[in-house]
Amino acid sequence: MRQLLLGTFSTLAVLGLVLFFFVIPRFTPDYMGYGLPSSTLPNLLALSITVFSLIELWKTYQKKDDKRPSPIDLKKILHAGQILAVGFLTFPLMDIITFIPGAMVSIIAFQLICGQRKIKTILSIAVVLPIVVYLISTYLLLIPLP
Repeated sequence: MRQLLLGTFSTLAVLGLVLFFFVIPRFTPDYMGYGLPSSTLPNLLALSITVFSLIELWKTYQKKDDKRPSPIDLKKILHAGQILAVGFLTFPLMDIITFIPGAMVSIIAFQLICGQRKIKTILSIAVVLPIVVYLISTYLLLIPLP
């Protein structure tokens, strides 16, 4: 169990740094000169992920090894891999086909992976959410989306 936690927190810390140094600078628009830069909140979240992962990594490292069996099996690892794959493909997809259709495809993929099978629920969330986020970001917060 301890090895699983060490691996999980190490992976989260590395992914937080990858977000901070590579993904966020690549996919956020340039600073327009007024208000906060659009990368402020994603940078804070990526750094928070990294810091909290490092704290938990340190706490886990200092604990003694317990002999409980790991609750994680191959099926759960593959499920997490599917979610990560969609997450990694979301931003390049939005870069290619713009925000609203890219977000719709990603939301549909996330819902199908997580077990949602009601087509009305899938479509209502996948259509309404990106449009609302686009309208709020563009017209209320004045943050251009790709």
